[in-house]
Amino acid sequence: MEELEKQGVDFDKEDDGTIIIDGKHMIEFDTNPSTGEVGWENQGTTTEPKPKIVSIEIIDKTDTTIKVKVTTKRNVGGTLIYSIQEENGAYQEIERVKQTATGELAQEEYTFNNLDSSKIYSKIKVEAIAENGETASKEIDVISVPTLTRNDVTFSYKKKVSGDTINEGSWTRRTSYHKNKSKCKYRYDNIYITIPIHNWKSGCRK
Repeated sequence: MEELEKQGVDFDKEDDGTIIIDGKHMIEFDTNPSTGEVGWENQGTTTEPKPKIVSIEIIDKTDTTIKVKVTTKRNVGGTLIYSIQEENGAYQEIERVKQTATGELAQEEYTFNNLDSSKIYSKIKVEAIAENGETASKEIDVISVPTLTRNDVTFSYKKKVSGDTINEGSWTRRTSYHKNKSKCKYRYDNIYITIPIHNWKSGCRK
């Protein structure tokens, strides 16, 4: 913003943060979450605006379903394409849905149904196609967390070779793990945690 002012650029700022330059060109400033650097994105023109996927949020997850909430801009009346990716696989388009939500920031909910509980799904992608044909997309990682009950996990400890009592101060952050056909066994120095493999779908995780 300051740079535009220094260069004498004629611009207006909309309530949603969009910058309109010379009454026509639309841009938005964005911060890269990895580097912290601020850049800008072309959002089309006032006569041919581009849609934008603002965010994708996983709001519910079971063994066979994933429900997401998608927030968009400038895609009222457009189409949303929902795709999902298996670990180490390609994206699979699941469904194309007409966007019915309205407003400056429109929100839609969608559920990926009938997922294979024996597979790991690593990413979700949503593409927006506006009525004017302009497109945008965004993807997020699917974090797989095993479902465990109290009976699934067992804890045990082992005395030092010297036979001394273990003190909390003697624990370290050193970690190792062991896998056999039915369980994963993790060692945090002298503390052991055992988890059945079936809860992890694709085996032990370090």
